[in-house]
Amino acid sequence: MFGEDINNYHLRTVMRETKSTVVHLAQYKQNGQFLVIKRSKEPSPTEFQLTQNEIAVMRQLNHPNILKLESAFVHGLDIYLVHRCMKFGSCKDVMDRFLIVGFPENVASIIARDVLLAIDYLHKRGYVHRSIRASHILLDDIAVLTGFKEAVNMIQNGKRVRQLYSLAESPKELIWAAPEVLEQNLCGYTEKSDIYSFGITMCELGNNITPFQEMGNTLMLTEKLKGNQPSLLDCSTYAVDTTLEEDGANADGDMVNCFATRKIYANRKLSDPFHNFVEICLQRDPNARPSADKLLGHPFIKQSKYTNLRQELGEELKIDTLNAIFNIPDSELSAMIDNMQNVAINNITDFEWNF
Repeated sequence: MFGEDINNYHLRTVMRETKSTVVHLAQYKQNGQFLVIKRSKEPSPTEFQLTQNEIAVMRQLNHPNILKLESAFVHGLDIYLVHRCMKFGSCKDVMDRFLIVGFPENVASIIARDVLLAIDYLHKRGYVHRSIRASHILLDDIAVLTGFKEAVNMIQNGKRVRQLYSLAESPKELIWAAPEVLEQNLCGYTEKSDIYSFGITMCELGNNITPFQEMGNTLMLTEKLKGNQPSLLDCSTYAVDTTLEEDGANADGDMVNCFATRKIYANRKLSDPFHNFVEICLQRDPNARPSADKLLGHPFIKQSKYTNLRQELGEELKIDTLNAIFNIPDSELSAMIDNMQNVAINNITDFEWNF
């Protein structure tokens, strides 16, 4: 449907840029449809191999809860990947800009259901994602899973292997990695490692805090191998230190906001099914973790009442979509995107447009 010539696209503005990647909001000239284009700038051999794997994997997949690769092509020394535009961006982006203590439980349940459908589809086809996290879940009417650079297939040479042994290339993935992945022993790991990563992701969605993020790699490995689990923060797992609260009465604005956030955690009550759902995903023994198919029957998932995330996010939570920027002139659009990035930076977070 979409061409493989960069001249077919009007690149409206840069939404995110790193040393190696630029994410553009673009418009297809033939029909005016808005798209997101990720450009890998003169990729290194390792980055080229990861992008090549991402393209190969995504072209094998066809599921409504997996982001579709609309087109991929090379222009000059750069690689371009074309995706449809997901109106709310990533879960990480939505939380950083609108939801300081994470998604409401009913919305988290809807997102979890959609992502589990994608994970179940992948696992039944032999794929292990190896990079499930909040920034790799994009939101529109439904939640879709992306981030397939590190994905690997357990079906090799026509046979399904029992274990995998390789680590993901990116050291950032270690935070979400299962204990058996980090152990690097002869037992290896299976698709159940994705379930552990999904449990970490659910803590992200419930708390807007990434577990183990502040730990060094050695301490993180030790904690995971001991079986210590992160948890959802509410009145049953978290209490505000009143002494610290009194000391912070005359503190600056950032400290006051910190105490206010802690109070929200300590005063809210999340359901037992939500707590149990996270606990069984994060079990130390991979054989004790349920499959994605079994998790779809969990009471936490069954409480999902709405199928349309846009209604929940847009109408109930009043979260803006990217629709508002589609008709803005290019000269004003760049300034608006810069302002959105500055908001994220001021909140000590990364503005995520991660595919």
